[in-house]
Amino acid sequence: MLIKNIIISTVIFAFSVISSHAMQSEISAPEKASHSYQLTVNDNTMDCFRSLQCLIEENPFKNSNLDRIRLNNSRAQRFMVEGSSENEELKAVYLANGDLVEAKVIQRNIVLPRRIYETLASNEFSSWTMIENKLEIKNFDENTKRYQVVLSRDSEVRVEYFDKNGDWIQIHM
Repeated sequence: MLIKNIIISTVIFAFSVISSHAMQSEISAPEKASHSYQLTVNDNTMDCFRSLQCLIEENPFKNSNLDRIRLNNSRAQRFMVEGSSENEELKAVYLANGDLVEAKVIQRNIVLPRRIYETLASNEFSSWTMIENKLEIKNFDENTKRYQVVLSRDSEVRVEYFDKNGDWIQIHM
């Protein structure tokens, strides 16, 4: 059973690497976003996510009814906001008064900052193909943004990290 799972995983990984090589021969920065999705947590909404009161008033979630939430309710000690879409996951905890306790946002396969594309097109990474990427944001704080980029070349896989400015973070192991 274990061998079967390993073989299936290897075939799926190989297919994804081959298809990504076929679709992208070199890494370059797109002129503009080529995706049809809208990310809920972005530069314009990040401040509002720090307060449940703001979320209730602005409600960036389509098809949700946040006006049922009653802050400072003696029964509620905390509120949890969770959600996901094709490219985004959000988990946030707020106190009964609406103040943020902690939050984590993960966005996958997004258009990266131009500086990251420029770094990936440089000599060290030029022979690699990006197969996926991820952005993690903690507590809706711009300073905690961390990008993870997964690259492949032949049968090798490499993971690189970038900070909020798109600067490469060299992690030594």
